[in-house]
Amino acid sequence: ETTDITTGSDGTFNFAQPPTQVTVAASAPVAQEAGLVPGVFTITRTADQIGSPVAISFNIGGTARGGTNYVAITNTTVTLAAGQLSTNILVTPKEDSNPDPVLTVTLTIRGAGDYSVGFPSSATVFIADDSTPLLRISGLSTNIFEGNAGDYAALTVQRWGNTNVDVVLNAANFTLGGTAVLNTDYNLINLPQTIPAGVINATFPIIAPLKNSTAVGSRSINLTMQAGTGYTVTNNTAATTLTLEAVPAGTVLY
Repeated sequence: ETTDITTGSDGTFNFAQPPTQVTVAASAPVAQEAGLVPGVFTITRTADQIGSPVAISFNIGGTARGGTNYVAITNTTVTLAAGQLSTNILVTPKEDSNPDPVLTVTLTIRGAGDYSVGFPSSATVFIADDSTPLLRISGLSTNIFEGNAGDYAALTVQRWGNTNVDVVLNAANFTLGGTAVLNTDYNLINLPQTIPAGVINATFPIIAPLKNSTAVGSRSINLTMQAGTGYTVTNNTAATTLTLEAVPAGTVLY
């Protein structure tokens, strides 16, 4: 964007910006990999100097990769002809058959001498994947305490791939290991658990301690998530520590 600065006869500075303002919006904010339905950016200028063409430059960014996740946008300058107020830039997804997180494509208007940058100057299109959902464990509470009533370990699961379907996790989709014993030292809770369509990150309590031990110290719990109906898994293991309620006998002083 160019700003002309002039000096008045009284020594003051005057700032003059081009009257035409340019903005961008995501007029179709979701590109669907299913059916290769494009997302759309709409670049618009104000009616000032509508009788003249204007060349508008922009940058493309985001987490999606041009040429891999969508058809690359190689021309980052677009010209609005005289009398033309707007134009569209398409984000056409590519079918890659690999589960991805929800990816983004961002268009940001660059300044130039023939126009000023208005608001909004940036917009984002999201690419919705249609691959079989892929679940990843992204977190598990690191400690639970036998002596705390109502304590639990919460599991956080992240979904890649298709986000438009429900995914159901059952007790059979988890295997447990470690030194703690299932149904003796702890229980699995809140299963089955449904991750609804549209939800990418789900967090829910899954392990609750049982007050059955008179031992001192702690025990380990290793959790592994298995593939189930309609989804696959990766990064599917996590661990937590169960601290027992009993404490060592105190020192007797004489």
